[in-house]
Amino acid sequence: MVSLRFYSQLKKLGLTNNLLYLVATMLFFWAIFDGVLGYMVPLLITQAGFSETTMGIIFGSSSIVGGVFDFLLSKYITNTHFRRIYLAMLALCAIYPLLLWQAKGVWMFLIAMAFWGVYFDLQNFGNFDFVGRKADAATHSSHFGI
Repeated sequence: MVSLRFYSQLKKLGLTNNLLYLVATMLFFWAIFDGVLGYMVPLLITQAGFSETTMGIIFGSSSIVGGVFDFLLSKYITNTHFRRIYLAMLALCAIYPLLLWQAKGVWMFLIAMAFWGVYFDLQNFGNFDFVGRKADAATHSSHFGI
């Protein structure tokens, strides 16, 4: 069912939206990366000897940092472009596993979770900027769907 909808959108938009398909492919592989790390992080935290309660607090810190970052980004950064945002997101994604690999104490896990909260929000800001710049108002929902 989903593949039929994707095919109909692809047929409707045509092959003229190469940048859309490139960004969608990048986000697909990013989602796989994020899903694998989202599965591994609780294992790493509990293997480091922390309780499930501490693990929940560490995980919750990413949402708090992401919320604060959303507020600061929308308030202080007025000139954004999706290419710079995606580049910053991918750079933070490269640093995130390295931080997790070095994390033994709660502070390193909190720093790693802060990176997770920030790069996840950068992805959302980049998506909104990309669709806002590259799609007509009538095709916003189909671009978000792809």
